[in-house]
Amino acid sequence: MPPNEVDVKLIFTRRRSAKVMGKLAEVPPTDLEDDEEERRRRGSSRAVEPREGDSVRGILVTQQDSSRIVAPEDLSTYTPLRVGSVSSRLHVPFVGKVETLRMFLGEMFRGIEETSDPSGGKDDGDAGAGQEGVVTFAMHGGQVKVVVGQTRGVVTVEWDCSAVGDVVADSVVALIMHAQSSAASVRLTAQACGHRRKRPREGEDLRAKTEEYLRTIHEALRMQYLSVEATYEARKGTFEIRIDADGDG
Repeated sequence: MPPNEVDVKLIFTRRRSAKVMGKLAEVPPTDLEDDEEERRRRGSSRAVEPREGDSVRGILVTQQDSSRIVAPEDLSTYTPLRVGSVSSRLHVPFVGKVETLRMFLGEMFRGIEETSDPSGGKDDGDAGAGQEGVVTFAMHGGQVKVVVGQTRGVVTVEWDCSAVGDVVADSVVALIMHAQSSAASVRLTAQACGHRRKRPREGEDLRAKTEEYLRTIHEALRMQYLSVEATYEARKGTFEIRIDADGDG
């Protein structure tokens, strides 16, 4: 017995252990040592028990004071848990052309896999329509996909939800919006006006009509500024605006 007024310390050690179950409890022959004696001892069995010191990689599950380590594919067999994934789909309005979107995606991302289905889509002149049909751009290992031409005037962005996948999907959506509104995309997709000039009617005075247009412009400018001087020469008009005509500067 210890003497009085002496601190007594009791140390309790707790040993935690986990059972390795399922596929993790088996070692394929490719992971065995290369020595001849080891191969003869274990024979030609397709799966054997791991030895002490072998590393395993799985999911640790603790339930009712018992722990076990299983592979992700064995999680539903030995535990009440299930492995699942969340996929998202977003419809983005897009009225541009596939060539424009292909150029913008190629400038931003690398390793894009492109597939096309000529039988899909609608030949209505919108994005993805026409000879290319439905065009799919896959990036980030196929986890993020951009589908063009499946729906009229809409680009569909599909991705598997993850920390990286969400960031890539957000950048793709911003890139799609930029691809149809930037000055570069407008210049790439714009076409010259093909309207022919109407012929003047018989007996119509073009000079008088042009002068009428110029005087209308003059009146509109006078409503905005105090001093506007106009000079008409043939079918040309020159307007001079003075902002300091009243002497106030």
